[in-house]
Amino acid sequence: MGAITLSELAETIGKPIRSEEIKDLLETIGIKYPKKDTITNRAGERSFWLVGKKPGIELLFGVEVYNDKYKVEQAERKGAYVPILTNVHFQNNAKNDYPHNVSFGSTYEELKEKFGEPILNEYLARQRSWRIPYEQDIEFQIFYHLDNEISKVCEIWLSIIEDNPLITLYDPLSYETILYILGLDIKASMPRLEQNSLLSYATFKKQNIFFIYWAVKNGFLKLEAADTDTAKLKAGEIGVAEFIARYFADKSYVSKRDFLGVDWDFLHKYINNMPPYYISYRNDFEGVFLKDKDINDHDDELRELHKIEYSFENLKIVADIIDRRLSEYREHKFAKSAKAL
Repeated sequence: MGAITLSELAETIGKPIRSEEIKDLLETIGIKYPKKDTITNRAGERSFWLVGKKPGIELLFGVEVYNDKYKVEQAERKGAYVPILTNVHFQNNAKNDYPHNVSFGSTYEELKEKFGEPILNEYLARQRSWRIPYEQDIEFQIFYHLDNEISKVCEIWLSIIEDNPLITLYDPLSYETILYILGLDIKASMPRLEQNSLLSYATFKKQNIFFIYWAVKNGFLKLEAADTDTAKLKAGEIGVAEFIARYFADKSYVSKRDFLGVDWDFLHKYINNMPPYYISYRNDFEGVFLKDKDINDHDDELRELHKIEYSFENLKIVADIIDRRLSEYREHKFAKSAKAL
């Protein structure tokens, strides 16, 4: 790679942009230090790129990192954070010392022989990828475009190994807490809840709470030292808001590693409305609570959904829907499922 090796790049992964390691890296590969080196929680963006065209290296700095080993620091201003280097993207002009003699000229057959069957992209039918552990908490990623006319390695990355959140309950970077999402923190109440975007956001988070309840009720979610309270929750002796507030105060999201005894593919497809059948938890949720309502305006729909309480009657309605969808998935992978229940 010329002036810098892959192992040297790997040593900078996870470092804050203000660190001497990153400043040295930028100088080595000829990238100017940015005028703004923080990201605010109001900007709507959680990352930015620094591009070195000549060496063919692009650096992604971010503040939303789903790996407990890496923490972002708060900057001087409230609501501003110092991003860390999360990903290195290599362009095809980058001189390489990639592992296993991989290059942009590697063929599909060569990659399959070295790394086995690739990961299929659920959105891009012609893309395949391999994720190869490089160092602890860092992985080497290869993306291949498979086509009858042009087949080639299209991207190579060096990245932090991150969780892939299935459900995000709240956003710590925006000073949200689980109490805020549950509506139990009066001081942090939403000031302009009637706005469409805030109503939509609040409804989205409420749907997440209902789904978490279903997972806990069925024993699908691993929670430390929660057996007694889980039994009380099932028996109706404590409310879902109290339970969620207790066990998710320091846990803002759930991912694959948090579940057991349930098909991950079902969770992933149902929550994210994935192809090929697009059966959606959120559509089911809205459908069951709005089906008897004479509402034609989207804002009115959101207001109606926002009124839904965490009553055990409502929790059972949603849990029964998810149980039904899980049965359908186990039986025929949604192939015979109706879009609306």
